[in-house]
Amino acid sequence: MLKSTFKAIFLLTLVALTASACTFPWEKNRAIQDVPLISYAPNNQKSASSSGDLKKISEAAFLKDFMFSHSAATSIINTIPGADNKEVLAVEGNYIYTLVKNDIFITNSLYAPQAKVVGKISLATRPSGILVSGQRVAVYGVDTEIKSSSAWNSFKRESDYVFFKIYDVADPSNPKEVRSLSFEGKYAGVKLIGSHAYLMTAANINYIEDEPLTPRIFEAGQVVSGDCSDANNCLVPEIYYFDYSYSNYYFLSVAAISLSDTSKALNVNDYLLDANQEAYAPTNSLYLTYTNSISEYDLQNQLKRDQVFNNLSSADQQQIKEIESLSETLLSSSEKTTKVAAIVNAYIASLSGSEKDVLQAAVDSSLVEKIKANMNEIEKTTIYKIIFDAGKIAYQAKGNIFGQIIKGSGLSESDGQVRLVTSRNEMWSKLFKDTSKVYNNLYVLDDGLRSLGKLENIATGAKINSVKFMGNRAYLKTAKVNDALYVADFSDSTKPGILGAVQIPNSSAQIYQADDKGNILLSFGRNLETGAESSLVKTGLKLSLFDFSDLQNPKELSGYVIGDANSNSPVLDNYKTFYNSIAANIVSVPVSLYENGRLSFSGALIFSTDGGVLNPKGRIDHSRGGLMSAADSWEGFSYYDNTVRYSTLADDNLLTFSNKFLKINKIANLSEVGSLLLTPSIEDYIIVTDDASENTDSIGSEERPVESEGPGSPMSETIIPDGGTATTTPAATSTPETSPATTTPAATSTPETSPATTTPATIPGAEAAPAN
Repeated sequence: MLKSTFKAIFLLTLVALTASACTFPWEKNRAIQDVPLISYAPNNQKSASSSGDLKKISEAAFLKDFMFSHSAATSIINTIPGADNKEVLAVEGNYIYTLVKNDIFITNSLYAPQAKVVGKISLATRPSGILVSGQRVAVYGVDTEIKSSSAWNSFKRESDYVFFKIYDVADPSNPKEVRSLSFEGKYAGVKLIGSHAYLMTAANINYIEDEPLTPRIFEAGQVVSGDCSDANNCLVPEIYYFDYSYSNYYFLSVAAISLSDTSKALNVNDYLLDANQEAYAPTNSLYLTYTNSISEYDLQNQLKRDQVFNNLSSADQQQIKEIESLSETLLSSSEKTTKVAAIVNAYIASLSGSEKDVLQAAVDSSLVEKIKANMNEIEKTTIYKIIFDAGKIAYQAKGNIFGQIIKGSGLSESDGQVRLVTSRNEMWSKLFKDTSKVYNNLYVLDDGLRSLGKLENIATGAKINSVKFMGNRAYLKTAKVNDALYVADFSDSTKPGILGAVQIPNSSAQIYQADDKGNILLSFGRNLETGAESSLVKTGLKLSLFDFSDLQNPKELSGYVIGDANSNSPVLDNYKTFYNSIAANIVSVPVSLYENGRLSFSGALIFSTDGGVLNPKGRIDHSRGGLMSAADSWEGFSYYDNTVRYSTLADDNLLTFSNKFLKINKIANLSEVGSLLLTPSIEDYIIVTDDASENTDSIGSEERPVESEGPGSPMSETIIPDGGTATTTPAATSTPETSPATTTPAATSTPETSPATTTPATIPGAEAAPAN
């Protein structure tokens, strides 16, 4: 009661402030943008039908009222697919920049016979990633130092912060910090486009009296946004709102930061998002989505209310009317539904069994009619496109589709077109005879988010939970472990369709694109074989190459089983550590192999894919013949210092990087150009015999080629349209590339103190294994 009274008094005060044109202090001299401005309405009463438009907030009273009337979301966006660029290595000109724990090493040249470290940047806080543009290096991560600043003690709210520092490396031997920023919130992503970085942070801040309404920003240790008492040192964020009903909110902030001109003012946009809103950043755009989804539970409660209202007592009818008439600032829609349902359910409980059956039948019938009458509104997703261009953040377009985008992976962009995969809520099954099916949709939108093509109500055996877009195709994985991998075709933008489905036995393996059309795929994961009593037994790691160009006759072109059950790879937890170059036909697979319970090799196995066949080129050892290294944990993943975390091509060279080494090898024959020891440790002083020295000439006996049946050979069953069957070797799928792993970290190698439970007779490696 006290809270309700306080809210009423507070809102009246806000109305008074509005009457006196209470705008943000920093808005008085600002030009109005093209995006519509929100007009403040007393008590935050919006019109009955929300427009769904993205609008700019220009009045402090509106934002205060909004934050006071809603709770900050407890669940906010983690990282934005397409923008989770926690890169640990970058190449710019002839220099290589590598992030090793708290240090950034600068290597002088890709080509010098004796490449060496010429400079280093050391930070007090461990960074999450680096960006390089010209002679500037940007580094970012969780800011753990801000709590020791003088300003922190004056804050009423305690929040996470993200630091963003820029260094001038014109003289690599003497890097100089030229800008230091800190943003209130958690890291959500970053994009480097030209010379501008677009940093995205998410903050769930509740309204607190006398605290800034928007997330704070620090520069050089001083608050420059969130407190504009000093007009000469005040950063101006634009604040945007979606004209929908919110259940709660959080701020998604996007800051455009120039790396080349550190005197250039930041451009910052703050977006008020609801907890169920999602974001994607596949290329140079940010897509924000909002799904207006009416739950079956809420619909049934409303229909029950309508069916029994006239039979309720006068007191109950009056109480329901009073509840429903309250402002949402005093009682949210969900709270109203719950309170009304309690009154209605109490009445229903007093009915006889036959009366309850009659009532339920009437509700079910009305529910189907309600769904049919509101098909376009029950589950509609609105997409907003915001473009990044030369430091500008500009709203461009809005579009609508039906269903919910497959979370974390269902949106992609290609040649300016947006491709989407959505699923429909279970209530849609009431419109179809076969209630066991789940229905999904494919959409293609143009750069203005106008519809180009669609295929709706695709029936699958289970809900699609991950999508991988590859060239003109998308591979759709359902929630069922051994369900088919559906193949969607986007080659004709006006007629997206389903080509067929491939049965995949090892659903835990990752898949990767190996050609520009998405027909040739690589898969990598645990090799599973049938053991005693039909149990699945891990026998090593398996790398396979598949041809899915003809789904009626798919082929496993070749494959290798690597190591034994004790072998491990960081790829199993972090897909980014796997590297394949379509243009150069090079695959780099980081692995750790064991012999008699002890590490025998940690580094990268290199394959080529020339001619559609996997061919071993050699290995690059980061363990000095199998020496152990210190353990390391970074961004939710567990590694060892000799675990290869990143591979890439630079001109004619292959770079492989671990905490311990940066190695540069020629692509043609893997001959070593340079090998830099980055993290010395006790094992580096152990004398290594020639037998244990690293070998890059050949992969040797530790990789077993699968005895492939060759092109055109039949494999196991594949599902194709119209119920037909064909034969194929099952490929493997996994969480899509736009959705990075965030699960509990798994170590990439077995520590020396934890010997393997089996003692192999030979060094675990890759050797011939029968094709599936």
